[in-house]
Parts: sequence; C-alpha cells; structure tokens
Amino acid sequence: SVFPGITEDMQQCAIRLLFVISNINDLYFCPLLPYLVILLLHHVSEEEVYVVITSILDRGDLRRKYFIINQRFYEAFIEHLPSLNQRFANAENLQFSSLHPSLYGYLFRSWISSLLFLSVKSCVFNRVVDAFLDVGIWLFPSLYIAYLNRYGATLLRGELGPNEEENAKQIESLLYGLDEEEWETLLLESVSLSGLMTTEEVAVLEEI
Repeated sequence: SVFPGITEDMQQCAIRLLFVISNINDLYFCPLLPYLVILLLHHVSEEEVYVVITSILDRGDLRRKYFIINQRFYEAFIEHLPSLNQRFANAENLQFSSLHPSLYGYLFRSWISSLLFLSVKSCVFNRVVDAFLDVGIWLFPSLYIAYLNRYGATLLRGELGPNEEENAKQIESLLYGLDEEEWETLLLESVSLSGLMTTEEVAVLEEI
C-alpha cells in the first residue's frame, strides 16, 4: 500500500537489494533507501539499481546529500525544522507555524514518501525528482518552508483542528491540488532555499 503499482517481481528485487545493500554497508537506519530503490526499479534493472545506490554510498558527499543514515541525525533534522522556518519564513508562515508547531514532523515524514511516488501528477512528479537529484534531502524542509510562505494565509483560513495528523493530510491534499505552474514556482523557490540553508545547517546537524 505504501508503494502503489509495485509488482511481485519488483517487490522481490527490492527485498534482495535492501538486504544486500544494508548488510554490505552496515545500514541499520536509512529511511529513504526503500523509496529510492523502488523508485529506481521502475526505470532500470536490479543490477543497475545496485550500482547506482552503492556508488552513492561509496562517496561521502553523495551519501550526505541523498541519505540520512543515522537515527539521531534524522531526529535532529526534524527537530531543527522550526529554527529553519524562523530563519526563512514570512509573516503568514510564522503565524501559521506558531499555531501548529508539531506539524513539522508529520509533514516531513510523509512528504519524503508521498512526493517520491504517485500522489502527484506524473509531470509534477518528474520535476520533484529532478529537484531532489539537484539538492538532495534538503528539498523536503525547503519545500515545506516555501509552501507555508506562499500558502500559509490560505491554511489559516482553513478548518484545521487539534489532530495534527489529520491537519497534515489536509495540507497534503491542498498541495496535490496545485496546478503545474504553481508547482514549478514552488519547486524553484525550494531549490533556491536549499542553496541558502545547506552549508550552515549541515554543520549544525552534524554537531548535534
């Protein structure tokens, strides 16, 4: 159910790849790995997926760009989102986030999976993947901030309740309702934000 459209053969390929890659590289925590493996299996062979993933893991700069392989780093990544938002947010965003501060974790966890799969149109999906290849894992927090900067006022006028998980789903539904032009603008803003935040924030998170 997490990976719509996956065949039985593809599932078996993914299991083999995840087992081998995780054991060879001592990966005990890497939440993005299954999504990337299955994403690649939609386009290239099992052997080619292995080469791509291991090539990334063999290089420290690419490993840091595309993967979070430490649970404490992952937790710090999410915990650090409010301070990132304060740094880059406009007035509508800050007002929204002060009312719904715990949405950071819900949205970050869900967007990693949903944005890399079939929750958006294929033309938008291709642009999301291009943006991810360009800036890596920093696409997700920058997209969150860019989205709230642009649509925070709309969300404040919506009917958000006390259940943050339900609120996150409502925000996602609004996101998926954007047209292609709005998505293109949002992704351009996100990539630009990623370039501003990465160097300093990576140093902060690695220290944590």
